[in-house]
Amino acid sequence: NDLFLRAGFGVMKTMFDIDSVWYNNKIIKEPDALSGFLVADFGKRFVFGDSFFVSPFVGLVSELYDVAGISYSEYNGRLGVGADYKYAMSDLEYGYGAYVTVDTNGFISLAGNVGFVSPSDMISGNLKLTVVRMLDTFSYKASIDAKLLF
Repeated sequence: NDLFLRAGFGVMKTMFDIDSVWYNNKIIKEPDALSGFLVADFGKRFVFGDSFFVSPFVGLVSELYDVAGISYSEYNGRLGVGADYKYAMSDLEYGYGAYVTVDTNGFISLAGNVGFVSPSDMISGNLKLTVVRMLDTFSYKASIDAKLLF
């Protein structure tokens, strides 16, 4: 059983396709936006047998926005759990996972993935599907990755 600490960040620059906006009795020419987030989680990985893992965590997330010169920041607590099942057959290792994350602002994320690793071919791949609910808006993400192992 292992303790873990993980952290991540992201930054996005957005340009709007409009000449100007009217805000607070002034005109803002060629508005743009800069946004970012920081996240840190602390948890414990529980191992059941040699192929099933459950990883609950607690954390903090910070979101920072600057849209057309107007700044906003938000800080929220979060918690979640991930469950992974892995097994090997012949020369392939397979893995399946399901993950849930919620925060104090009403953010909810549900994700699932399936993947494989072929140590002798030195490759791996993953398919992950995610549904996110944030402020009564849903977004969906599908990602595929392939890796060369060396």
